[in-house]
Amino acid sequence: MTAWVQWEVPDGDGDMVLWGRQITLAPQSTTSTWLHAPTRTWDRNDTVWTIRLRSWEDNEPGAELQAIRFSPASTGAQIVEATEGRIAVLGNRRVGLSGFLPSSSIEPKQEATKVVSGLTGSDLPDSWQSYLSLDALVWADATPEFSYRQSEALKNWINRGGHLVITLSMIGNPWSLGTQNGPLAALLVNVNPTLDQAPLSSMHNVLGRNTQWPKLDIPIHVFGNVRDRWASDFTPLIWLEDGRVVAVQQTIGFGAVTVIGIDLTNGKLTSLGLPEADVLWNRVLGRRSDTPTQNTIQKLKAADRWSDTVYSENVLSLGNMAAQEIAMSTTAGGRLGTVFILIISYWLVGCPLGYYLLGRKKKQRWSWLWFACTACIFTLGTWLMAATTSDVRNTLRHVTVVDHVYGSMGQRAIGWFSVFLPSFGREEVELLGDQQAVLLPWSPPALSMTPLFIDRREIIVNLDHPLDSFDQPSRATTANFSYQWLGSIEDDFHSSLIRVTPNDEPRVQSEDDGSQTGLAGSIVNRSGATFHNVTIIWISNGRNNPPQLDRNESNKLMPWVRESESGNLLNRAFVWRQTKWESEEILPLDQLIADPESSFSNPKSRYQLNPWHTGRYSVAEMRTRMEMLSLYSHLAPPWYQKQPNQKGPKTFRSVRYDGRSLDLSWWFGRPCIIVMGFLQNSPIPVPIRVDGKIVEDSEGVTFVRWVYPLEQTP
Repeated sequence: MTAWVQWEVPDGDGDMVLWGRQITLAPQSTTSTWLHAPTRTWDRNDTVWTIRLRSWEDNEPGAELQAIRFSPASTGAQIVEATEGRIAVLGNRRVGLSGFLPSSSIEPKQEATKVVSGLTGSDLPDSWQSYLSLDALVWADATPEFSYRQSEALKNWINRGGHLVITLSMIGNPWSLGTQNGPLAALLVNVNPTLDQAPLSSMHNVLGRNTQWPKLDIPIHVFGNVRDRWASDFTPLIWLEDGRVVAVQQTIGFGAVTVIGIDLTNGKLTSLGLPEADVLWNRVLGRRSDTPTQNTIQKLKAADRWSDTVYSENVLSLGNMAAQEIAMSTTAGGRLGTVFILIISYWLVGCPLGYYLLGRKKKQRWSWLWFACTACIFTLGTWLMAATTSDVRNTLRHVTVVDHVYGSMGQRAIGWFSVFLPSFGREEVELLGDQQAVLLPWSPPALSMTPLFIDRREIIVNLDHPLDSFDQPSRATTANFSYQWLGSIEDDFHSSLIRVTPNDEPRVQSEDDGSQTGLAGSIVNRSGATFHNVTIIWISNGRNNPPQLDRNESNKLMPWVRESESGNLLNRAFVWRQTKWESEEILPLDQLIADPESSFSNPKSRYQLNPWHTGRYSVAEMRTRMEMLSLYSHLAPPWYQKQPNQKGPKTFRSVRYDGRSLDLSWWFGRPCIIVMGFLQNSPIPVPIRVDGKIVEDSEGVTFVRWVYPLEQTP
């Protein structure tokens, strides 16, 4: 028997969206499927939703067969705060990731992360957009078994920016590395390690900080030597002092697969508290915050070294910024006066003026008929005015982030837009150019304060069909959407964005001893407009060691890291800014001077000491915060240490509520150049079709981010 199962989720306008798919029911058997839907930002742990099973008749849902109402609280779901990251672990071991969990004291990290472990391959969703909330997916000791649809979803997610981390077991070869028929073979076909062993002492600054580790050898998988020549899409991520690479990262589209050749589920390592999160995982995930354990925090407090100074928090909310930018306030403002006059006229004619005229004729008994006729006339007039008014200058406003990694095919676009739908009824909104794209109705945070439409409607969405279009109810007003798109941007305005100057590709200048002194080469603005607020970041190959443990006056090791090294960058990095970059202008990279003033960790950085913000964002504030979201995991973390008998230093922490898909911080662990800039008053870079017609009039902000990988050298 074929049936239809749906999850009923209201959108910000109050319309009920039925996110569902067909399933086959068989007697005396259990059938399961995945349902996913965009919830509203103000939905809570006690929000109640309905899942309904219906018959399937004439290719559409029919009569109800069964229904259940539930809330996250009623199902025992784990709450993940908007200010927390998310990592899923396949297997029963957390492999050192517990260091990222929320702290019971004042949070010493830039951002805490919820870690969900104990998952198996059968727990994986079968659609790539279901992984979007994850910072990373870590495959520990679970058997790599999953369906074809799950495999395709994983590959799609990685290609669009996801990060899969695989820790290799020392027993067998469950991933069938070196063959072409293993799980995710298309991604791992060029990963072919050899089995070796190494003393545990060689894992200092790799797995943790050596505090008199026992003498023993551990098996390792070696992917080559760091001094070898590596393919352009492979980066040796972690290596031992003798050059043997024990973790390699492969760039795939806009995401990555990292393979770690150390069995992190090894019980001997776990008993020693290895790996330490801020030693191993910071480099794998591109983070820089310390991760002191609860025991370390208690010892800091006992030594009067723990700072209990309350942080100044700088809120980063991409949802609020996008909502401000795409709001068609000018369009709405031009009509508010007319609406106000209509309301006043309706009240006057329907109430005092009508009663007065009927009184003059001594026919007050017709008051209700008069009121009903007045309501019908004004309703008809309002509908005609709305249907025939066409004074909207731009029918679509957007905020779009466009990413381009040199050497990858096409661009990735992540965006939000508001589109004016002039009719009453339904209009199909389509995102063209990528059949795997996702177009979703979007509820800005402030929408929770606005009244819902009275004529609430139902929209059926079949999750087995492409999600690049949406059948949107239209009421002569705007509708909000978010989207993720992958393809080749071809419009005249954006053109080919940023390109390498022919015969002058970016490269690193080095001294005879191999030390890197700066950049050479040049790039050119190939877009048809001027870039504003341009930022250039160079991540060098100069790797910093993880912060080392502090010592007391007797030279005894303390359980906390040195305050002077707290929150070290993974690699030495430099940042430069310029106000404008004109179209077709060549930017010579050798003019960028790498000195202490341009260091990314310079206390004068524009990404530090930003005050708490309330109210409307200025253009400059919005651009700064979008850059901060792009570099979030490598922003300066808060200070949590102090000197004994002194007050804690004033410090701040940047707290993000959304926008995690924008984070480029994992690039900070490898040599590269990152260029960011804003195109103002730009059309939306992806094709949008409404009711069968391409939207020609659009305006908004395009935030371009261009990444140029550099060769890894020891």
